[in-house]
This record gives sequence, C-alpha cells and structure tokens, in this order.
Amino acid sequence: MKDTLRQRAEEQTLANDAQGECVSMSPEDGRKVLHELRVHQIELEMQNEELRRSQIALKTLQRNAILTSMT
Repeated sequence: MKDTLRQRAEEQTLANDAQGECVSMSPEDGRKVLHELRVHQIELEMQNEELRRSQIALKTLQRNAILTSMT
C-alpha cells in the first residue's frame, strides 16, 4: 500500500510541476521548506504509529467481545 501511495504522490507531483506549480526559491526559503517537510513527516509517522496501536487495541477488544459472547 505504501508503494501505491508513493506512486500516486509522485504522479501528482509531476502533474503539478507540469502545470507550472514548481517555484524557485532562495536557499533560506528552501531550508525552511525542508524543515517543515521533515517536521510534517515525523508528525505523520507518529500519527501512523498511533493508528497502528489503536488498531491493535480494537482487534483485542473485538476478540475479547467474541470470546465473552461465546461463554
């Protein structure tokens, strides 16, 4: 799934660049954008980990509910 999302993101980036949305910027602006992208990436990784923990907790609750209903 990750590869599919990556491919879709790459395609969208190429489409945006082809539409003239690629902008020149100063080195300082480039550093600021890079910093923001890194922070955003870490935020997404943290959200992903939280979603994984929530999914595991939900599966555990579902199993427990099934086992409780069987007794």
